[in-house]
This record gives sequence, structure tokens and C-alpha cells, in this order.
Amino acid sequence: MEQTIVFCRLFSDASLFQATSGAHLVHASQGLFNPPTPVAEADSSLQQFMTTIYAIIYISSMTKTPPHNFLPLHTNWFHILLSLVGAEQHGYGIMQEVLERTNGTLRIWPATLYGSLKRLIEDGLIEESDERPVPELDDARRRYYRLTKLGRRVLDLECERLQNMVRMVQKKRRQEAY
Repeated sequence: MEQTIVFCRLFSDASLFQATSGAHLVHASQGLFNPPTPVAEADSSLQQFMTTIYAIIYISSMTKTPPHNFLPLHTNWFHILLSLVGAEQHGYGIMQEVLERTNGTLRIWPATLYGSLKRLIEDGLIEESDERPVPELDDARRRYYRLTKLGRRVLDLECERLQNMVRMVQKKRRQEAY
């Protein structure tokens, strides 16, 4: 699907720039449906500027992913998000809570945990917290994480999805009993 983004005219000789992904940045003065003008007309500094603007727009649009697009959640992601409900946690605390909550059946190893945390941050489901506990209870090297609104919504949708699956299984078992 091709995107068209309106780009306000900042330079008198600015021209249309076509990014490699197929999205177009267009002058506000041009009609939205005008054919693209050749990239060769733009000088290299303008091209770099427009590439930067495109990257900013593209990255910000990635955070607009609808919550249902994350479903079904990977098991590790589900448990990480669940660990962050109600309280901020550091990585080791998340690992310990998951291990305790699952009675030792699920262990998230550090490499898996920190790779998952990185992806969850990139996808906007969690964020690093600036708040720290009392210094006597804290290690300055620890990073604390918390759920975002998107993360909470995704977790709620995943819980609904899992509840529906349990209902389907229960219904099927009742049918077997007849």
C-alpha cells in the first residue's frame, strides 16, 4: 500500500522526494494526486533533509500499530507484560516473578528477557521508567520498566483471547460428555 504524506514547503526550490519504501512526501502547494517530480531536481542537502523527515514520520507511524495486530502474544511477552501490571519492575524482578507465578515451569533467561524488553520498548508496549525506589533498596545499575497504555490494551486483548479459548475447550468437553 502506497502512502502519501503532505510535506509543507520549507524551501522555494523544494521538490517531491520519493523514499525507497514507496511513500511520497509532497508539497502542500501540489495536489495530492499529482505525479511525482523526479528526485534529480532536488539538491543533495534537501534530499538528506527530506530523508530525515521521512524517517521521523515513518518511525512515528510505526508506533500507531493497532493493539490487535500484536495478537497472539508470544508466551514470554505475555508473562513480561503481566509482571508489569500494577508495579514497575526491573529485569531480574520480572524473571523471578515469572518463575514464581508459573511454579518454575517457565524460566525466562536473561538473553531472552532483555531481547524481549528491547522489542517491547520498540513496539511501544512498555517503557523505561525514570522513577527509582528508595536508594537503600535499589541498585543504580538496574533499569525499571512499566506498561504503556498500548501495552495494557494488548495485554487485556490477549487475556480476552485466552479466556475465549478456554471457553471453547470447556464447551467441547461438555459436548464429549453427552
